[in-house]
This record gives sequence, structure tokens and C-alpha cells, in this order.
Amino acid sequence: PWIARKTFAGPLPPFAELVPADAIARLRPCGAVVVLASAPLHGAPRLLPADLPWAYGSQRPASSGGPSPSTPRAVVVADVEPPASLGLPRVGAWAPSTGVPSVALTGAAATPTRVLAELADATEVEVHAHGLVDLAVSEASYLALSPDERGSFALTAGAVREATLRGAPVVVLAACSVTRTVEHHHQPWSLPMAFVAAGARVVFGSAAPVPDAAAPTFFRAVLARIRAGEEPAVALRNERVAWLARDPASWVADVLAFH
Repeated sequence: PWIARKTFAGPLPPFAELVPADAIARLRPCGAVVVLASAPLHGAPRLLPADLPWAYGSQRPASSGGPSPSTPRAVVVADVEPPASLGLPRVGAWAPSTGVPSVALTGAAATPTRVLAELADATEVEVHAHGLVDLAVSEASYLALSPDERGSFALTAGAVREATLRGAPVVVLAACSVTRTVEHHHQPWSLPMAFVAAGARVVFGSAAPVPDAAAPTFFRAVLARIRAGEEPAVALRNERVAWLARDPASWVADVLAFH
């Protein structure tokens, strides 16, 4: 393990310039790097180079809730119908994942309550929806899902944190703005970290817009690598490097891992 502490008296430089070159060189032999940071750094994209396997970590204790269910079970949330008053463009369709028994929550069925109920025993979770920031709704970013009979449509960080994810799932949040962090002094607080607190093994999210057409291909390649035995940070790094080799300006440079 290697620990570095750094403080800044003035405005922060670009995120990619925060970690000095000599520190990055010391990190390169590591099999994986865990970044512990408070806001505004927690959830910042490109803090470390794209060819390093790294993830934002929490200070939660090791899970003591017993082994994960042996039967894989994926839950896919897609084709949601958020209130028309939000003026959101429709998110493209995303078929259930292949190779894993799946439950698809789509259309009017994709309400926050129903989604949380189905996630309880999931081992993989894919959410394809809009991520929004509205302090009148939630202090962290939230997912705009389909409204229930009471009109509730927001899946907030607070609601997620109160859930129990018994399957220790790998969670893909294919939505914009989901990595926004609230500046709590005692711990970082965001939608991905709420999933971690609820029991997720790892959460993938993006700090940039996520294109409908490309997102399924990228994230499912990452999931396939994890199923094949790669550690999540390594799987993300390997797939990210492959995509950036074809397109150096690709959106995948802003995809982050949290655990």
C-alpha cells in the first residue's frame, strides 16, 4: 500500500494534473489502485491515467453478510417512462444481458419501489436511464425512473442506501451525472457510493454523457471480463484501453469504478 496526502491553497488544477508523475510511476507496479478521497475529488474523472487499474474506494468494513448467491441473476432496468414534465429525451432500448438469467424491468413497471425490490438478490444490475441533479429532489444525483401510483419516480441515493443488496452485485449505471458527489465532511456521498453502502461489490458510472448506442457494448464487455475472473478495476482498465486505442477521444475515459 502507498498513501499520499495533498492539500491545495488555491483553485484545483485539472483533475488529470493533480497526481504528480513520480507518484503515478510508483503506482504502476500495483495490481490495482484504490483512491480514497473526499469531495470535490471523490468521483472526479481522469484522476489517474486510463491505463492504470483504479477505483474510488470507501472505508466500509469487509462484508460479513455471508457468501453471495451461487445462482447468477441479472436485473436490467431500461425503456423507462419518466414524467413528461421533465422534458427528457427517450433513452434507447437495451435488451437483457446474454449469458445470465435476467429480469427486465421496462416501461411503467420500472418504478423505484419495484426496482429496489428486484435488486435485493441480483448479482448483476444494469440501469439505462437518465441521471439528474436537482437538490429539491435529492442531495446527490438520482435516477429518473417510471412513476408509481403516487407519482414517485426518483430513485435517490438515500433510498438506495436503505436497501440491502444480498447478491453483492456488479452495478452498471449507464446514466449521465451519476458520479456527482455531495461535500459531506465525514465521507463521500453519491449515488454510486449509496449502492456500495447497500452491498454492491462494485459500481460503474460515468461523469460524462453516456451514448445510448455504444453503452451496452462497452459495459457488457466489462461485465464479461469480470465473469471470466478479472477484478473489476482491471476489467474496466482493459476494456477502456482497448476502446481508447481505437478512439482516443472516446467517452469511456470518463467511466469510473466505485467499491
